[in-house]
Amino acid sequence: MNRKLKELVKVFPYASFLETGNNRNLFAVHGLNPNKLGKSLVNYQIASLIHFTFEQKTSYPIILGWHETQDNNNLSSDGNQQELKSQ
Repeated sequence: MNRKLKELVKVFPYASFLETGNNRNLFAVHGLNPNKLGKSLVNYQIASLIHFTFEQKTSYPIILGWHETQDNNNLSSDGNQQELKSQ
């Protein structure tokens, strides 16, 4: 199952797979749930992943120039065109 999950995660660049390992020292006496050390390891891995995600710069901002390209002679204050009255 873990192998299939790893393959699925490789398809999506925004997803990641955290492995905890099979070390006996990381689980409770019955071997089912993680103990205090195992939980600390998972917390550290999640915190490292979040830190790494926010450290990455994926794109740079697009800087737009501020200049007027419209002819403002026949525009009202709300931006709608007005008819010019000829005298």
